[in-house]
Amino acid sequence: MIEIDERRHRLRPLIDDPAEIGDLYANAALARVQVGRYRDGFELGRKGVEASLSEAPSFGLYSLVWQGVASFRLGDWDAALAGHERVLELLGEREDPPRPWLQSFAIAALIADARGDGMTADRHLEPVLRGAEVQFFRTVTGAAWVARLFARRGAFGDARRWLDGMTLLETAAPAAECRCDLIAAEGAWTEAPDAVALARDVASQAGSLALPGYADRLEGRAALAAGDVDGAIERLASAQEVFGGIEAAWERACTELSLAEALIGAGRAPEADRMLDAASPALRRAGARRELDLLRSLGGGTNGG
Repeated sequence: MIEIDERRHRLRPLIDDPAEIGDLYANAALARVQVGRYRDGFELGRKGVEASLSEAPSFGLYSLVWQGVASFRLGDWDAALAGHERVLELLGEREDPPRPWLQSFAIAALIADARGDGMTADRHLEPVLRGAEVQFFRTVTGAAWVARLFARRGAFGDARRWLDGMTLLETAAPAAECRCDLIAAEGAWTEAPDAVALARDVASQAGSLALPGYADRLEGRAALAAGDVDGAIERLASAQEVFGGIEAAWERACTELSLAEALIGAGRAPEADRMLDAASPALRRAGARRELDLLRSLGGGTNGG
């Protein structure tokens, strides 16, 4: 997909149709976000909004959605919510948002739920759930985020139903990421080896820069649950490096929380304190209650503002 996008971009100087320009940028942003090139995805989404939102609003909205998804992936949840508010303004009174725009609703729901506002989360989630049967769980509907939301609520059966519905090829990478996180959330450690192997295989096929981090983190968390502290530290440190390299601030900080737990288990308290201080700013910026509670329980975040 990225190769095709690059061919289209070489034609950009010859194109004057705002809809075609908007489609060009939106698809390019989507592809970059899918493989973990979040900063590139954000910039392409921004360019698509600037080039087409006023003259071809439906195509500009695609770019706005992917700009918001990229913001979320970069750990700037407030920017993602601001983008969603703009999506709502542009949709007006429409009650059946088209398929790609549901991704914005799903992410807004996940953010609200993580911040402890279940009523707002349910309001954002409603159009996604209402359209589930006719959307075929495609990537653009945000199925992976819905699965994560249910997992956070402990509704693992619902989470697995959404995850298992992601059967199209285009859903392979986000589904593999989500499966790694769902297994850890549920503590289904016997499933971890297969999920790790799948994530690494999909990463190789799709060119994903993010999936190796999810695989490493699941391996590290499984090792920690099994009492293999040294193995956990090794794999979690690898995941931290992957997420840091792609500017996935939220995922990096969550990994640092797990790494701090492993370091505490190894009796390396000073290193654990440094890890918690590193995680604190991104966690506070996101405002997710569960992770902030864990940060405090581990004795961290005192230097995070």
